[in-house]
Amino acid sequence: MTLSEDVTELMTDAFNGVTTLTAVYFAENGNLTVIGSNAFKNTSLESAEIPNTVKTLGSNAFDGVTTLKSLTFEEGGEQTLNVKGQVIKGTSLTSLAFPARSLTFDGKTFENVSTLETVTFADSTNELVLNESVFKGTAVSSLNFGNRLITFKKAALNKLATLTSVIFGENAIIKQAEDEAFTGTSLTTVQIPAVENVSKFGNGVFGGISTLESFTLAENNTVHEVVDGVLYLKDGENLILIQVPAGKFDAQDTFVLPDNVVTIKTY
Repeated sequence: MTLSEDVTELMTDAFNGVTTLTAVYFAENGNLTVIGSNAFKNTSLESAEIPNTVKTLGSNAFDGVTTLKSLTFEEGGEQTLNVKGQVIKGTSLTSLAFPARSLTFDGKTFENVSTLETVTFADSTNELVLNESVFKGTAVSSLNFGNRLITFKKAALNKLATLTSVIFGENAIIKQAEDEAFTGTSLTTVQIPAVENVSKFGNGVFGGISTLESFTLAENNTVHEVVDGVLYLKDGENLILIQVPAGKFDAQDTFVLPDNVVTIKTY
């Protein structure tokens, strides 16, 4: 099926249950902006490319499409793409690659897609927003955020136990990192990029990671300091203790605070 350039929106349940639908094509230079919730649910699509004009990819849009082998996104696009919850629930996709445009992922976007191992983002300085438990229940082991401006909402990567590596480009900026953003991952070390506003860097962002052994800092991070792998916030000539890596010390080890530590932050 080919959708004409006059189609601007696919409403909720547009093709839900149309099991004879095996292919869909979107017109070049089309004007589609919304793919509604459940739009292709329980169809027999084998592949789909989302046009760069789409601003909303609705919840459960490809739910139950067990035949889906490939979901791609056209490069380009000037407006933010909002990807809603459980968009590929019930599929067996193993990888997704997102374009350079600004992106917002709703809570539980890819929850329990246990086959999903690889998620990549085209490098850009555009914004990336990750809401709660985006990848919970997937098999994603590494995330490279490139040089994006990134917001981690509360528990954004919570309980993603397969995650062992996060990579930030040298010009990446954390716009916001809320409480427990990385709790329950299996990271061993984290290099923290620049932080736009320290007041929006929450408590226990990296708390509860039993495997975490050390922090390092990117050159453009001027608000934090790392001493012996431990993360502090600068406060003039003093330091505020932010996070001791949970996996750094054994029970018998002695941890000595630097003399200029004045506050131990709440977690």
